Parts: sequence; C-alpha cells; structure tokens
Amino acid sequence: LEGIGFSYSNRIDPFDGGPHFDAAMDDIVPVMQSKPVRLALSTAGNASMMDLGMIATFTEPFSANAGFRAIYAPFSYASDDGVAYVEQSTLDLLQVGASPDAWVLPL
Repeated sequence: LEGIGFSYSNRIDPFDGGPHFDAAMDDIVPVMQSKPVRLALSTAGNASMMDLGMIATFTEPFSANAGFRAIYAPFSYASDDGVAYVEQSTLDLLQVGASPDAWVLPL
C-alpha cells in the first residue's frame, strides 16, 4: 500500500490486529493514473489497438441511488478526443449505453 500512496496511520484494527493505512484520494497512484473518458463502441478500425485495464463508472451519479461498477476489460483510448472505445459486452456488463462518463486505468 505504501508503494501506491498510502501511509501507516499509527493505528491497529481492534478486530483483526492489522495496521491502518490512510491516503488522500489525490495521492493514490491508481487514482492519479486514471483518465476521465466517455465510452464509445469500438469499431474495426480501433479494435486491434486495445489495451487491458480497469474501466469504472457510476450508475445514477449524484443521486441517492448512485452505485459504482468496474470491470477489467480491453479498451482503446484516444487522448485527443477523451474517448475510450470498448466492446459491446463491456457496455452491457457495466449496464451503460454509449457515451457515459467513465474512468479508465491502463494495467
């Protein structure tokens, strides 16, 4: 955990005796390496250049029913337009249509 931005908080968990680690959200390496994107359906032209990584999205953001979904899946990222191209099965598993706000983390 220390390698990705967390630090020991000088506390021990009372139930399992394990150490507590804390970090500010903006100091966590995977959070810093994530890119905000819009999701779009991949085409034959961009399907061959896919990377594997985490793709995450919120369902009903900014509502009382907000939920979080993430999947390890192939995507291609076009930094010039902020779009991550994904397969239809990824959109289906995330239960979103095309163009939702999402985050990708290449792994």
